[in-house]
Amino acid sequence: QYGVPYFVEIESKIDVPLSENYPLSDIFFAGRVKDRLPKLMNIYHKLSEKGLHVSYYLTGVPNDKKVNLPGIEYGDRNMQYSEMLRRSVNSRCILEINQEGAVGYTSRFLEAVIYNKRLVTDNLSIRNTKFYNPDYIQCLENVEDIDPMFVLQETPIDYKYNNEFSPINLILQIDEILNGRN
Repeated sequence: QYGVPYFVEIESKIDVPLSENYPLSDIFFAGRVKDRLPKLMNIYHKLSEKGLHVSYYLTGVPNDKKVNLPGIEYGDRNMQYSEMLRRSVNSRCILEINQEGAVGYTSRFLEAVIYNKRLVTDNLSIRNTKFYNPDYIQCLENVEDIDPMFVLQETPIDYKYNNEFSPINLILQIDEILNGRN
């Protein structure tokens, strides 16, 4: 609108090996809870009741809100990125629950695309991306929409990712703008 270039989030693909015990979980979420705790707990209970192994690493949870449940870890600080990636890659599916009002690409979305992982998200704007495929991404309008069978699917995933989020691609875009080729 104002002639200012906008670049989507960037992320490099790092080689993350599959665990000998793959999958470590059926669905994985890591993050600061902020306003998301009730939604995250509803999803946890819905999927756990169906027998899925849900894995959460949550920070910012007040002590009076911490509930001791299998698969939920509470931390005082963010998980190291390398560990978060290891757990994401070694899970069947990544869970993305956005903060209220957030839209656009997130790291969880990028990781799902880069590593060919299923994604369950409440970020409905994902439907408008070139990577959206309902076989790979389930968009939730409410928690009751979550389909445990979607998480457990074994069919191969291929987003046809071609390094669109790579820092190298960002440099090429900047070069095109600076040289008037945009």
